[in-house]
Amino acid sequence: MNHNDAGKDSGFYKLRWASLGYHYDWTQRLYHKNEKSDFPEKLASMADALARLVGLKVKSEAAIVNYYPYDGSMGGHVDDAEITLDYPIVSVSLGCTAVFLIGGKSRHVEPTAIFVNSGDAVIMGGHSRLCFHGVPRIVEDSCENLSIFLRDAPSKEEKLIGKYLTRSRINMNVRQVVDDKNNFDSSSKEAYPRPSSVIATAAKESRQSSNQP
Repeated sequence: MNHNDAGKDSGFYKLRWASLGYHYDWTQRLYHKNEKSDFPEKLASMADALARLVGLKVKSEAAIVNYYPYDGSMGGHVDDAEITLDYPIVSVSLGCTAVFLIGGKSRHVEPTAIFVNSGDAVIMGGHSRLCFHGVPRIVEDSCENLSIFLRDAPSKEEKLIGKYLTRSRINMNVRQVVDDKNNFDSSSKEAYPRPSSVIATAAKESRQSSNQP
């Protein structure tokens, strides 16, 4: 990364996502046993502490880091690709405020809108673990509080990150992929299928949506 190149046309501002731990296969919507990288210890420790605050636990095995510019968004979806779905997703956001929508286990449930500010955490466990959710928009000029960070940042890299966050959003969502009962070895294939119940629900809703005017 060129520390002197923090303009909107730099490669830094073209980032959209990255994988930590088990790498998520966006094409097949699953994880592969042998495709993984080290998981950052500090992020794992933070996710564990946040989960424990609400009486839950999670072993940080994968995370998707989403990068949102001002015009960025994330369509409504369910995080159902993990082999085990019994543990929460711990989501931490930095930078500009986002409008976060969370609905129910069907697209027909009207979602609730929540402002998610820099430093906020959202924990989706229990019933909410398989609820549809998305980010329809990022709120511009919502990161003035980062001016102190920009002023006091001790290194060029931290100043660059601070400048990026004043007009963008980074979201890190941590999840557990396997457990003792549900793991890669429980399947005869290295890659595993999504839960059949989730597939059936998604297919039914797709058919219903296609029949709507």
